[in-house]
Amino acid sequence: MKKLMIFLIVFFLAGSCYASSYGFEFVRDYISSLQHLKDCQGTINNEPNYSDYENEMDYVAALKSNLHLAKSQLQQGISLIEKYKESKNSIIAKAAGMILISYDWHMKIIQEGLDIKHEFRINPRDYNKEEAAAKNRVQKRQIDDAMEMLVNCSILVSHVLISQKPDEKGRMSYLAINSNERQRLLKQLDEVFGKEIEVEVSEESNRLDACADILREILTGVHKSSDER
Repeated sequence: MKKLMIFLIVFFLAGSCYASSYGFEFVRDYISSLQHLKDCQGTINNEPNYSDYENEMDYVAALKSNLHLAKSQLQQGISLIEKYKESKNSIIAKAAGMILISYDWHMKIIQEGLDIKHEFRINPRDYNKEEAAAKNRVQKRQIDDAMEMLVNCSILVSHVLISQKPDEKGRMSYLAINSNERQRLLKQLDEVFGKEIEVEVSEESNRLDACADILREILTGVHKSSDER
């Protein structure tokens, strides 16, 4: 019986070392949401080719279907983050709120695109191509703003990774995640964005890649993992 109790204590202590921390789960879900946004952007950029359709009505129907898919992909990312907006961790709650605002902007832009395509299918004769092109230019600027906000969100998310408990010299030199969680997040970044991510964010970098770069910089930086204290 005594040996059994000792075994159980050791077992549960060992298990606790590998239990995922709340901060880790949030960052993991954030990276997954970026994956869904990346899929969404890929779908929008890979729009149907006009020459593949016999008439403009069929082409617009294909565009509309494409946007519906993009909307569905983005919604998956939103669903991952929504559960954190009421978090008791103030940094996580604030980051989640900002991320959702950025994603909501993206969703609104996609919906506006769907509305334009729907308008054409209902009243093709009244469809104004110049007006639609002007709306597309406005939408592009709005997407740029939403992505810029998402980069700032990643900076805030990176603070979740850093332990607020100072070391013996009063410095924030440790992460809030352990070595195992650290490697899992790095692996996830590699899987979503590839290993070619640069540590430093250049002006030419795609903003979505920049979101990942910011997290990678912390995870590969000088901060020690929490289990190295």
